Amino acid sequence: MEKFKISGEYIQLNQLLKVMGWCDNGAEANQVIEEGLVKVNDITELRKRNKIVPGMVVSLAEDAVLIEQHPDIENLHFTKVNRPGHE
Repeated sequence: MEKFKISGEYIQLNQLLKVMGWCDNGAEANQVIEEGLVKVNDITELRKRNKIVPGMVVSLAEDAVLIEQHPDIENLHFTKVNRPGHE
């Protein structure tokens, strides 16, 4: 089983199918979802924009992927940058 790390809280199902290379475009991703060919945690999923979160397993035909949280998400730090003339 493949693993895919996300850096946000979730990824939409149709977007995941595209980034995994299982579908060439959004229309194809939406079509395979509408046809009931995609499963999330072994349950057929018909919601195109279902929020896929870490711990979920998504499958299409013989392909499956486990969603994981990117390890750096908890260590992100933002620093304010002062531009000259904008202090």
